[in-house]
Amino acid sequence: RMFLDTRDPQQFKVYANVGETINVGSDTSIRLNDSISIIEELVGKKAKIEYIKKQKGDAENTSADISKAENILGFKPKTDIRSGLRKQIEAFL
Repeated sequence: RMFLDTRDPQQFKVYANVGETINVGSDTSIRLNDSISIIEELVGKKAKIEYIKKQKGDAENTSADISKAENILGFKPKTDIRSGLRKQIEAFL
């Protein structure tokens, strides 16, 4: 999966008339199990995980090509997954 901290898109101006579709996302992917492990570490608790069969239409890997966002808008994600999850957890706990 690919995650983006919600504060990152605010670092660039959105141009209404760019005339192109531009992906905004992270420049790195992380496995869902790895992100769960980070959350477990940050909250100090083990997750109760129930695995289910793969569903029709499930994507094995997802990521965004953010090269246009980088080249046209100067976008570069600033928050890594661990820092973003830490901020999110602190906001809710």
